[in-house]
Parts: sequence; C-alpha cells; structure tokens
Amino acid sequence: MKAMSERRGPFHEGELALQEATGEGQAGAGNGRIVADRITPNAVGFVARQELAFVATIDGDGRPWASALVGPVESFRVLDDTRLALERAAARPDDPLWANLGHDPRIGVLFVELGSRRRYRVNGRVAEPGADPLVVDVAEALPNCPKYITRRHLVVDTADDAAPAAPAAESGTTLGAGEQAIIAAADTFLVASANPAGNLDASHRGGRPGFVEWRAGRLWVPDYPGNSMFMTLGNLAVNPKAGLLFVDFDAGQTLQMTGTTAIDLEVGGGDAGLTGGTGRAWTFTPTAWRRAPLAHRVRAETLDASPFNP
Repeated sequence: MKAMSERRGPFHEGELALQEATGEGQAGAGNGRIVADRITPNAVGFVARQELAFVATIDGDGRPWASALVGPVESFRVLDDTRLALERAAARPDDPLWANLGHDPRIGVLFVELGSRRRYRVNGRVAEPGADPLVVDVAEALPNCPKYITRRHLVVDTADDAAPAAPAAESGTTLGAGEQAIIAAADTFLVASANPAGNLDASHRGGRPGFVEWRAGRLWVPDYPGNSMFMTLGNLAVNPKAGLLFVDFDAGQTLQMTGTTAIDLEVGGGDAGLTGGTGRAWTFTPTAWRRAPLAHRVRAETLDASPFNP
C-alpha cells in the first residue's frame, strides 16, 4: 500500500487519515479524480436553473457557519469555468455570511436540486465581498452522488417580497424545545467545515426523519456510507469546529448552529445498527444558534425518501 504522502491527490492529511482508518483509501483515491480546479461545461446549465444553494463561511472567531440561499432561476450563474456569480438577494441581509465574508473571503458553495437529487460543489474565494452579485473565484469543483437526499418539488415565491418584513432572527446559546423539534423532524441538514488551510466546504447529510438525535446537550449523527473521500469528516478530524444548518421547509425557516464536533469510528452497542453498516458516527456540541425565515417564501412538496436511507 502506498504511503499517504505518495497518493495525496486532492486530499489533505485529515481526509487521508480517515480513508486509511476506514480501509477506504483505494476507493477514495479513485473518486478523488472527479475533483477539478474549474467548473465543468455540463454544470453550467445545472447551476443556472437552481433555486436553492448552501454556503459555508467562517466568522472572526474561526467558527464555521452554514447559510441557505434561495432565489428564482438564474440567481446563480457560471460566468466562466473559473468564476461563479451569486445574487445577494438570495440571502437575508442579516445572515452571518455577510459579516463573515467581510473579514474572510473564503467560501464553500453547494447546489442541491431536490427534485432530481443532483448536487454540485464549488469551493473558492469571493473576489469582492460587497459586490452584487458576489463573484466566487473557483479553487475546487466536483459533482456529488445522489445518496440520502429526500426528493422535493421546490418553488421559490418572490411575489410577496413587497409584503411586511419577515420576523427578525432569534438567537441563543442553548437549544430550546422549538430548536430541538426542528432537528427531530429533519431529514436533511448541511455541514460547514474547514480544512487545515482554512478552505471551506459545504456538505449535505440526509436520512429518515429522526436520524439526527439530540442527546444530553449535543447532536448524535450517524455517518452513512459515502464516496470514501471523507471531505467533511477529514476536515473535522483536523479542525473540529463546524456549522450546521437545518431547513424547516414547511415553516420556511432555518436553524443555524456553530459548535464543535467529535468523531467515533467504532460505534458500539445498539447505536452501531443506526449507522448504515459503517460503525461510524460523530457528535456536535452547539455553542451558538440562530433561527430565521428564508430570504424568500418557498413551497416544498415532499415527493419521496431516498432509496439509500438505512
């Protein structure tokens, strides 16, 4: 077997360590070939028709945050194979991402087409944080598999944008019953994480409602079989800070959290049966949270659960 340093590819030490520890190094190396330094031509139309995206940013204390962007078709555009444009109106003016980008331009972007279960990742830097649209200079781009995505028919409604302002955001440090209820009902959430160089990544996690559990002040998350690259867990292995985002599609609101994580590669007892066969899980201890409506009203009809769900 080649040493980690001899088969690095697009991976950093945290990702390689997880691949080695799980015995998935060969699969990870093969899948790593999809990672490119530019947006592929077949992703141009996909990005332009999306109405939903997620971004990862990092605040002044080095804490990652995950944010939701929603807007009509062409709110997101590929300018050329190394530049991506994001309309500012797709996020609330008071979202943490704006202050975060003001002092650190690094960003991770994930486009998710809920109806087809397709997704595409773009990581890079914002050229000018105050510009509209935001222009992202691409450092890394790749498609992701459709696993664990609940299929939904999503419609973004901008007709009521002139209506009275949406309620102000709520925030705190300890999750209450309302926040815990959002987590308990969720079949989808997003993770913002950072690698050793500080480059950011936004990643999707999904399962049946209740697959994320609130246990004694922290979230317990099973790690289902994936693409063997361990881009999220690899980041968390070397930088345990993370941001989580839950979207309550029925209420049109988000729950954002930032906090710290811990990885368990040898889940025992009854919990092992909840991991989809991997025996892996991780926990998240929130240190701050924020609830707020989405930037635009959405209507989301649930179509079916992922056939990959354990």
